[in-house]
Amino acid sequence: MNSAMLSPSRKSVAFPIGGLLLTVSMFFMLGRVPSYGPNGGDIAVWIPVHEWMKRDVPLYAGVWDHKDWGFFWFTQRFCELWAVTGIYIVGAWSAVLVGVGAYLLVRDLVEPLIALLLGLLAMSTFVAASSFLSTYTETLAIGLASLAVGLLARNRTLG
Repeated sequence: MNSAMLSPSRKSVAFPIGGLLLTVSMFFMLGRVPSYGPNGGDIAVWIPVHEWMKRDVPLYAGVWDHKDWGFFWFTQRFCELWAVTGIYIVGAWSAVLVGVGAYLLVRDLVEPLIALLLGLLAMSTFVAASSFLSTYTETLAIGLASLAVGLLARNRTLG
């Protein structure tokens, strides 16, 4: 009997493994993002800043924090829709952006499924780091920078 007939195809094995890794990665990421509570650190300052901004108090004139205006402008939209949870949603999206950026970066170098797995690994590694705090501005910056690098690698506009 032909041994090729007995062995499963790569796709038939890879898709369930990829689906399992995707599920585990997403549960891990979604469990890790809210692990840092709103009772201390930067988020304890941002909640009142966002509340004042909702009341049309101008940033840096009526209410102040030393973070850049882009962070507040971006997260304010999420806070208006989902209150404090919105800041955590931004943290979750930032982790996803790291994975998407890694996927875009390696997509032309490896098979698509391997690129997806590497993107999931990048996202999982990002949120597993002891320095990961989902509500910090650095998290948003790393996510946006990862996406930018991935997009730049896909669309070589500067070279």
